[in-house]
Amino acid sequence: MVLIILLIGLIFTIMGYIFGKFPPKKINPIYGYRSRRSMRSQAAWDAAQVYSSRQMRNAGMVVLALCIPVWLTSDVELTYVPEVWVIVLPLLFSIVPAAVVIVNTENYLKKHFDDTKKNN
Repeated sequence: MVLIILLIGLIFTIMGYIFGKFPPKKINPIYGYRSRRSMRSQAAWDAAQVYSSRQMRNAGMVVLALCIPVWLTSDVELTYVPEVWVIVLPLLFSIVPAAVVIVNTENYLKKHFDDTKKNN
């Protein structure tokens, strides 16, 4: 279970780095941080790509920071953990960071880009 959560943190960190290094240049429906607010203008799109990739990297590093000490100090398999937590914890460690990235990015866009008009 700890290795799964560690892998989730690693994936978030790597994907944040990749999205930051190779952000999509133009608004598209396939690649990048896509939401109504981010796709309203090219400026919002560009800002969303930079901000969300940084947020994703940070979220991944937080998951790793929480998980690595447990992984390094546990030499025994966690047999005392109820079976339901084997499913619930990895889900929480993937859903919560994703939600944080989305909420933070949307709040950033809401704060920095006008919702009432479409800028192109």
